[in-house]
Amino acid sequence: VLYAIQAIWSVVQHALPITFVIFDNGGYGALKSFGGMLGVADAPGQDLPGLDFVSLARGFGCEAVNVTRSAEVEPALRSAFEAPGARLIAVRLADEVERLY
Repeated sequence: VLYAIQAIWSVVQHALPITFVIFDNGGYGALKSFGGMLGVADAPGQDLPGLDFVSLARGFGCEAVNVTRSAEVEPALRSAFEAPGARLIAVRLADEVERLY
């Protein structure tokens, strides 16, 4: 998401009814998995603790919520889909990364 976080601003400016869902595992999970496949463990820049996607979205003028339990996902999605304009749902996942490749 950090490659295109500014898209939230564009969606808000054009009043588009788009819901963003971010799966936050505290870093670049895909890169960690790929690095593990290549035998490169603990490469720098893959852990990104403390990023607050809800605050970032709100800074762009987008309503946003954090979800930390699986039971909260469906109600958050329903609420977002029923509301006008842009919404962001940040779903917190475990930091552990399984092999993806």
